[in-house]
Amino acid sequence: MDEIPFEQKVKIASIHMEGEAIAWHRSYVRSRNSTAELSWTKYVLALNERFGEGFEDAMEALKKLNQTGSVQKYQAEFDRLLISVNLSMEKQISCYLGGLTPELNKAVRLQSPKTLMQAYKLTRLQDDVFKAQAKSWGLRSGGRVQGPLLPTPSFAKPPVPNSAVKKTSDVQPIRYPRFNENNTGRRLTFAEMDEKRVKGLCFFCDEKYVMGHKCATQKQIYLIDVVEDDQLQAVECDEAGQEVVLEPEELMSISLQAYTGISGYQTIKVTGYHEKMPLQVLIDTGSTDNFIDQEVAKRLGCQANNIEEQSISVADGRKVTTSSICKNLQWLLQGTTFASDFLLLPLGNVDIVLGV
Repeated sequence: MDEIPFEQKVKIASIHMEGEAIAWHRSYVRSRNSTAELSWTKYVLALNERFGEGFEDAMEALKKLNQTGSVQKYQAEFDRLLISVNLSMEKQISCYLGGLTPELNKAVRLQSPKTLMQAYKLTRLQDDVFKAQAKSWGLRSGGRVQGPLLPTPSFAKPPVPNSAVKKTSDVQPIRYPRFNENNTGRRLTFAEMDEKRVKGLCFFCDEKYVMGHKCATQKQIYLIDVVEDDQLQAVECDEAGQEVVLEPEELMSISLQAYTGISGYQTIKVTGYHEKMPLQVLIDTGSTDNFIDQEVAKRLGCQANNIEEQSISVADGRKVTTSSICKNLQWLLQGTTFASDFLLLPLGNVDIVLGV
């Protein structure tokens, strides 16, 4: 109707009417004797009074509108209500962001959209990002996860015989056979490890790996050692060697970005919630475990359990220690509830670090 001259809109609209609508049109025109004197604005108001829904305060409905389904449905309903009100662009954006889910609200608001259409586009893009993250974690909306959100890969802690680990209520060091430093050893390449992982084979033999698996042939054991240059080195071990304790600091690490709160290409910052309290969550591929800031843990009322002192390597060479862990902390992200264990550290710049 925008391209039609104003004085012809009533006549063009009537051409497309049928049934009750055309009967009402003829009655309306007859009561005014001629279509030439009809005002399009008055005609639309009369049409809405006859066929429109019950009285609706569009401004009140707009304020109460919240996203309960998809972004597309929310935007369509927002557009329907927005037609009936007269708001400035700034207030339109404010009302729109206020109705989004808390995660999308924060993420889009950080982009400072200048127009409503820009806010629409940013919302759809951010929603796609959240969906891709949930898919990569193997989750669905409304699901529940037990244990760490991003667990340490299985090859970082190879299975060991039950006799090698001392059972106790506290976290104890993992025992491995002492390797023979005189052996030359051989390296497992990334391609070899990927092939074994895809086929579901044990890293230390060619048999299928299942929980409780023990290598049938124990002539040699390969210890996967994570070095600082992100390469994996396999060291040949002497079967007859004595057992030694491999302290946790040789396996646990936190990236410099996570410890200082500086974002990098290996990190993603999102907003999570614990009992409606917002949490700044840093997903970091350079950290091996989950960490929570000590002050944040106190503010959330987390129960800190004492464990044996753990040493954690920072990427710049420093070492920090912790002797507390927060068990089964529940938090919410993008409609999904997680329950994870977190080591306590003085992070300061972020609330939670999720390692991989």
